Amino acid sequence: KLHIYADEDHVHMQKEGKERGKKNQIVPLVTVTEGIKAVGSRRNRTIEAVHFVDEEQSPKKLWKSVEGYIAKAYDVEEIEKIYIHGDGGKWIQNGLETFANVVHVMDGYHFFKSLKEISKKCSKSNVKVVILNAIAKDDRIKADKLIKGLAGDGEDILKFGRYLLGNWESIRNLILLDIPGSCTEGQVSHVLSERFSRNPMGWSKEGLGKLSKLRVYRINGG
Repeated sequence: KLHIYADEDHVHMQKEGKERGKKNQIVPLVTVTEGIKAVGSRRNRTIEAVHFVDEEQSPKKLWKSVEGYIAKAYDVEEIEKIYIHGDGGKWIQNGLETFANVVHVMDGYHFFKSLKEISKKCSKSNVKVVILNAIAKDDRIKADKLIKGLAGDGEDILKFGRYLLGNWESIRNLILLDIPGSCTEGQVSHVLSERFSRNPMGWSKEGLGKLSKLRVYRINGG
């Protein structure tokens, strides 16, 4: 079984002249692992982690690199499942389309953060319990009915409803499958953000592409 963690960093870019406003570049990151193991009471470590970025920040080319690595590093016919952990982004959902044994799993950080925010906003409706029960019972109708009933509480409710129902199966996999939790945020923080977005600096597209590739090369062991 392989566990793949996919997420993105948002990097500030340089702007020509004195052009005002912000300009960001999304940098997708994919980390292929054999799972997670505990190395302390409150600390885990990924097993055989290998990170991937694309110099042109192209998700399509990035996934091609990941496919090539998996085909070379593993006997593909012996892989039982490939779990892709992510936040539901389209570029993540389109990953490894040629593999028949891919299972998408919603990243727990993003889901529970969204659920917590909505629960606070609608505290009298017991949203969290109702939503989790509906997910466990695969009752989309009940979840949809709840969202529509709360629609008057603001656009945030409808946005959460679209997110929930649009990623229903991957969210159910998060809740029900007995698999390691996601660490997508941690991978992005360690591999990319630490160098490219945590400090107030701006990058050119060429410099960002080359240096992100070099950084991943070094972290992977050169």
